[in-house]
Amino acid sequence: MGKKGILHPKITMKNLTSSQVEALKKSLRQLETERLAAEFYETLFKRYPQVKAMFPTDMKELGIKLMSVFELVIYSFEEKSHNQFSLQDTLVRPMQELGKQHEAKGVLPEHYTIANDLLLEILVKQNKNTFTEEVEKSWELALQHLTVAMLSRNKERASATTTDSTLRDTFHSIMKKVIGK
Repeated sequence: MGKKGILHPKITMKNLTSSQVEALKKSLRQLETERLAAEFYETLFKRYPQVKAMFPTDMKELGIKLMSVFELVIYSFEEKSHNQFSLQDTLVRPMQELGKQHEAKGVLPEHYTIANDLLLEILVKQNKNTFTEEVEKSWELALQHLTVAMLSRNKERASATTTDSTLRDTFHSIMKKVIGK
């Protein structure tokens, strides 16, 4: 798999179609999330040992958080115009704050490229039989939307800092709207 790379936050991104959003949701339900997160971090640290210092010692908890963010993002695409889906506006602010937290820990924009490419590689590897080109492209677009949201900087200052509980509240709110969880 070649390097996909990330988009710069100022570049217009391609929106997802309804079939791509459905492919993402179906794909997510088929994932072995613990295994995916474990292999992602194991491979990341093996290939890029210099980034290990940015991470906590409890990788299991971090893996759960990572998969929760992906679930949140996948279920947060809304139709902005006919068959054109992008992230809900209510999710952008928490993702910006999450991006600021990553930046404070030393995460650079190029690290997102590494993480996205590695995640796509592992998704394809672990899901050979179900990971079609459409599913891969859907994940690639979703990760680009997430990356752009995390790297974007809102010109207005946030009145309050987003915390884990705010992200959790946003997740639960969106899940209730989208799938009735």
